[in-house]
Amino acid sequence: MRAARPDELTENVVPVLRLRLSRKQFERFFPVRTVALDPLAAPEPSRGALIRLDSGSYIVVTYGEETQRAIIEVAQSANPSHVVSELLSEVSVSRSAIEWRRDSLDHPPEKVTVARPTRKLVKTTTRRIEKSVAPTIKKVRKSVKSVRKSADREMNQMHKSVQAARTALKDGLTATAKKIKKAAKAS
Repeated sequence: MRAARPDELTENVVPVLRLRLSRKQFERFFPVRTVALDPLAAPEPSRGALIRLDSGSYIVVTYGEETQRAIIEVAQSANPSHVVSELLSEVSVSRSAIEWRRDSLDHPPEKVTVARPTRKLVKTTTRRIEKSVAPTIKKVRKSVKSVRKSADREMNQMHKSVQAARTALKDGLTATAKKIKKAAKAS
């Protein structure tokens, strides 16, 4: 297996397996360079890679660092059973590591369970996300406060300028009116 360039797979993918693997197991089973995924693209901090198997088939592997689960996806046009067989011939994953498999696979493992995240995992993940987002929220609030102060200062200056212009205009009109009255009396 080797890491593939992103442009080597140009079609959509579908999930076929979910594996529960420690970080070390993941790195041993998939010895390719992974990249950190966009935080908005995955529900938890994740790493992923496009991999070309020795047989020539492509898989997308996404590893959730919090849940320690790897999602294996294959191209929609590929035969999922064939690709999974090829993967399992290259990687010796124990059946107990397979938590979920696509129903259409021809040779399913004997026992497949679907694990749900525990309350503790949900709480700790939520806390970590809140902690990671808190500094950004503080910076945004500080920026908003600064912008509001700046806008208030500018509005006060504009108000004073308008008041000064009104006063000058009024004084100018008053002076002009007095000159006209003087000129009218003089004539």
